[in-house]
Amino acid sequence: MPSICPPTCLFPSTMNPTQRKVTADWLALQLRRSEPTVFVVDCRNASDFHRSHIRGSINITVPTLLLKRLVNKKITLESVIKCCEDRTRFYQACNAGLTIVIVSDAEGTTDMGSATLVLMKRLIDDGHDVSLLQDPFKSFRASFPEWCEESAPSVPLVGLESLRISSVDSVDSAIEGGCSGHRSSSLDEGAHEEDEEEGSQGGFPVEIISGLFLGNARNSEDHDMLDARGIKYILNVTPTLPNVFQESGSFKYMQIPISDHWSENLSNFFAQAIDFIG
Repeated sequence: MPSICPPTCLFPSTMNPTQRKVTADWLALQLRRSEPTVFVVDCRNASDFHRSHIRGSINITVPTLLLKRLVNKKITLESVIKCCEDRTRFYQACNAGLTIVIVSDAEGTTDMGSATLVLMKRLIDDGHDVSLLQDPFKSFRASFPEWCEESAPSVPLVGLESLRISSVDSVDSAIEGGCSGHRSSSLDEGAHEEDEEEGSQGGFPVEIISGLFLGNARNSEDHDMLDARGIKYILNVTPTLPNVFQESGSFKYMQIPISDHWSENLSNFFAQAIDFIG
């Protein structure tokens, strides 16, 4: 079977993939075996996965800002698997030497998103046997509906007010050709827990990419900190936190008044937020 050759712009170093394409018939045959030979990783977005997926599969999606770090092995695969049970099952499958079958909604390799290609590269680099389901998930479901199921999200979507991330390193400059950094912006998070160590502020703010910071409520009130980092634009993603310095004119604000609840649809505000961050 032909090998998969990802675009060289995503992977500047030479890559000699060992993965192969597999058909829906082949995958269904493996799933029927009494002893497992494959482990299915679904790279579609979480809502599509929960709507319908192959029985026994797990969902792995890689945020765009973490793609380069994953390729460069600055973060672990474990860190992008959200569910603890899924992490355990994934590593058990890897330790057992099962073939990892990647499932996506792409019509072919050329349509695959960069996140899926990055995940495949990292799995191959880590020495795993990786295959790609050559047809999109919907085709497998049409042929083998008995092997598909739906499920409710095991964990509700986390609202921005409770978002906590590690500040171990600033995320590298965005994926090739990322943010120009002509604005310094802060994402004003309503994290209410305060770090006991004075001055650490729970590790915030974190520089996501050059000129773009993720902060919390305390950061948004710290004029000296904002000045020191050259932050002049503040995106307040809470319904209640005040825009502290708005009247002074020192900063430009945009407020997205959404609550910390899984039912909120943040995507409705993406276009406005992107325009504001610039």
